[in-house]
Parts: sequence; C-alpha cells; structure tokens
Amino acid sequence: MQSRRVWLPAVDGPAAFTDAVAWEGVCLADHAGPATPALSRPAVLVGPEGGWADEERAAAAAAGVPRVTLGPQLLRVETAAVAAGVLLTALRAGVVSARGE
Repeated sequence: MQSRRVWLPAVDGPAAFTDAVAWEGVCLADHAGPATPALSRPAVLVGPEGGWADEERAAAAAAGVPRVTLGPQLLRVETAAVAAGVLLTALRAGVVSARGE
C-alpha cells in the first residue's frame, strides 16, 4: 500500500542456470555486457559472486538471452539484484531511458 503498487515483484531463489536461461523474457546481468534496452525485459538473472563463467555466457548467447550491464562496478549478488530492480522500475516509469533511445 505504501508504494501504491497493485502487485508485488516476484523474487525467486537460486535456480539451475540451464533452467533459468530457458525462462521467457530473461536477460543476463553481466559487467562485460552492453548497456542495452534488454533491461526492460521482465526478469534479470544475477550470477554468482565470481561472475558468469565463459561457458555460461556462451550457453546464454546460444539460448538467445541478451546480456546487460548494471554499471561499471562489480556488485555483490544481493546488491546486483537490488540494482537491477531499481533500474527496471526507473525504466518502466520513464525516469531514465535506455542508452541510444
């Protein structure tokens, strides 16, 4: 009620990478990724503390999952999830726009 939202965002627990990349509408949060409008997708996969392995990046690319950066800093998992939520909210509200638009 306080935030005047009609729904609560879903935050899922850990999932197998192969399952997660098969979900519809996901993008991969990756510090090496481009800043793209892909962040407007409904779900952001946040990886392990050490970052995504090259094999995971390749599997995501093969599944057609776009990568997106959350900024130039390396973030802890719990911080990256919050940062992704803030960016999604700001993009959807029109407070910020994706680069290149």
